Amino acid sequence: MPEGLPSSLRILDLASNLIPAVPNNTFKKFENLTMLVLTDNHISFIDKLGFNGLGNLVQLQLTANRISIQDLEDSIFKIAPKFLPSLKKLLLSRMNFTLRQNSLKELSGNLHLDRIDVSNNLEICQIPDNTFSGLVLKTLDIGFC
Repeated sequence: MPEGLPSSLRILDLASNLIPAVPNNTFKKFENLTMLVLTDNHISFIDKLGFNGLGNLVQLQLTANRISIQDLEDSIFKIAPKFLPSLKKLLLSRMNFTLRQNSLKELSGNLHLDRIDVSNNLEICQIPDNTFSGLVLKTLDIGFC
């Protein structure tokens, strides 16, 4: 994370920065963020409190990283209703993970989430029953499986 960034930022684009992980409280001082772009990094792990403090975040872009579905379930999906209550758009394309039955059920507690993009994930050619149950989505992008 670059030093000296103003805490008043609303949009933070850290795409293509070779970031390997998101440790606890990485973005805590950026409570005004509405959009966080972490696309095309080497993120393979997100601590459970990696996005702590981002209560105003509306869009989270994790496209083209190396995060497993298990890590996503443990870090993003389970914490989103509590730590990311304003999240509306979650972009997870080009990640090459497999969705499991009920893998997104934790997100159903997030009443604002209305768009999920899991496109270009070659492992998502078959979607198990109840994968998206409980979610009230307006847009679901599963193109190019």
